[in-house]
Amino acid sequence: QFPNNLIQQYLQTSSKLKAFERRVFKRFAPNVAEVSNDFNSLAKKFDDAGLPQYAGMCYLGAAKCEKTLANTATEIDFLLKSARAFVKADKEVEKLGLRSNNHENIEGALKSYTEALSKLENDSAMKAAVIREIRKIKPNYENISAFSSPCHRIYDLEQYACENIQNKDYVSALEKLTEIFDDVTERKTTDLYLEVMNRIEITRLLLLLILKLPPARQSPSHIKLLEKYSNVNDDIFSSDHVANTEMFEIPIEMQINLQDLVLSCNDADSSGVLLAIEEILRLGGLTKEQRILIDELID
Repeated sequence: QFPNNLIQQYLQTSSKLKAFERRVFKRFAPNVAEVSNDFNSLAKKFDDAGLPQYAGMCYLGAAKCEKTLANTATEIDFLLKSARAFVKADKEVEKLGLRSNNHENIEGALKSYTEALSKLENDSAMKAAVIREIRKIKPNYENISAFSSPCHRIYDLEQYACENIQNKDYVSALEKLTEIFDDVTERKTTDLYLEVMNRIEITRLLLLLILKLPPARQSPSHIKLLEKYSNVNDDIFSSDHVANTEMFEIPIEMQINLQDLVLSCNDADSSGVLLAIEEILRLGGLTKEQRILIDELID
């Protein structure tokens, strides 16, 4: 009975919006600001009742009201709330494991996201953030933002590289991570991205060991990275070496085991490779994608 009452309230509120849209003389129409508040209130009730799809529909209604009032910022906010409610609804259906799920809620989410994007400035941080949200439900979404924040660009490139690794497209993954490395080092902003640089150094090294690229296909940063861990006569922890290479903050024990891994791969020493990998796994702290690459090396 409780959901039925809410649905009846939704239908009544929708009728008010339609009445407003039909009236030529708006002063005789329902108060659209009040209708917007009603939709917003209903959306929260539907969400609390575990009916996010209806919450999404209510937020859409509120967005339409705000559009008539020319409140663009509030309209965008309701459109995004609508999209997120539809995404939540799709996840709820997925949990039920129904074969009949045709992902109509995802279609609803994409429509709301697209409408919100059309109202955002192309170079805004908000547009870049919305595009990232869309790519969580539609990874091949091709719309781009002109927002040029290096931080956002690095995030996007690393996310794409992770998707490439999961799809076993290791060449594309290496290209994207190398682009991050080259960009950060060229701008001399390594200290701002230490965590990222630590992470991608290990991932790039594993990718290079898997791909075994000929020298002609290796970039200068690829060669430098392999040399860093390949020279058995070079103490990679000496002060001179640290001064001339990008060391970041990878733990010393991890660097020792990575060097053992590279040397074992160079010597085609399978037992040495397995031993080095065992030690690397023991240290922990690897990402999901790095574990995928480790498994690839073992195979």
